[in-house]
Amino acid sequence: MRNPTNLVPGQVQVTSLSQYTRLKQPLSIGDVVSVSLAITRQRWRLFCGISLRAVAWLVIPVLGVTGMAVIASSSMRRSPGLAVLAVVVWLVASLYCFGKYLANAGLISRLVFNDLTRTEESVKDAARVTRSLTWSYLGASLIYLLIAVLVSFSLAFIFSLAFFLVLLTLGFLVGTIGGTGLLSPTSPMMGFLGVITIIVVLLLILGYFTGLVWILSRFFFSDVPLSVETKLGSIGTIGRSWALSEKSGFRLMTITTVGFLITLPINAIGQIITVIPFALDRSGGASAGLATGLSSLLNLLVTLGITLLTLGFWQSVKAVLYFDLLHSKEGLGLDLEN
Repeated sequence: MRNPTNLVPGQVQVTSLSQYTRLKQPLSIGDVVSVSLAITRQRWRLFCGISLRAVAWLVIPVLGVTGMAVIASSSMRRSPGLAVLAVVVWLVASLYCFGKYLANAGLISRLVFNDLTRTEESVKDAARVTRSLTWSYLGASLIYLLIAVLVSFSLAFIFSLAFFLVLLTLGFLVGTIGGTGLLSPTSPMMGFLGVITIIVVLLLILGYFTGLVWILSRFFFSDVPLSVETKLGSIGTIGRSWALSEKSGFRLMTITTVGFLITLPINAIGQIITVIPFALDRSGGASAGLATGLSSLLNLLVTLGITLLTLGFWQSVKAVLYFDLLHSKEGLGLDLEN
């Protein structure tokens, strides 16, 4: 069977198996979530181990902050250059560690894709491939971050301009009919204009977030093409994600929303845990400063714990989406267990 390491963009092959039941294609939102949950349950132990390694790479930069702070504070007056060097080394090391986290996340997606295509590849071989792509994962993540910032500011400018034009229009109306007496503070017309203004503001806010989420959702699985089509590179995997998700933006938005709701109980429990120190402080059990410090530490631990528990599920969702979109856009067959 063909190893996905050797695949080139647009030439992923899927093998049909007689024991598989064909699902309706493209997969519905429920199918995507159900298949992702099923794969996550079947591979739970393996995915937890990979997620643990991924989270461990995230812990290293956090622990490095303490050492960097000590070096920077002690060297700032005597040797500012050494302090700057310490910060630079920490930043580079942090980027590398984040890249290793992304490589482990990509490993999960590659393994899920292999399960869907029945590609025979050991975990060790798959890990070797994703490790070699560490800097590519990091580059793709930074490009995604840049896109998110540019899109956010662009949409904010557009909707702020729209709000300004609305206010200008309302001001023109007020000036035009102000002499008729219809716009006295107690007149129904004034109340009507106030309601219209509130509705327009809410619609603009809704439009801003909808547009932002719609665009960013199209890059939701941008790390998966790189995990499978390994020759894409950082820019290529971003472009591949955008091309495959054409006309699927709202579907991706819905799937990510459903996935968020599924993981919401875990996130809610985590948020409750972070406020425990403040509850103890109100009962006289700890000082305010200690409560704040404990809350920050718990927040960090909870964030890492949530990542550990949910990373496998989210990477499975991404892989299933990518696989389904390959079928939808490029006519690939998709056979999944009932």
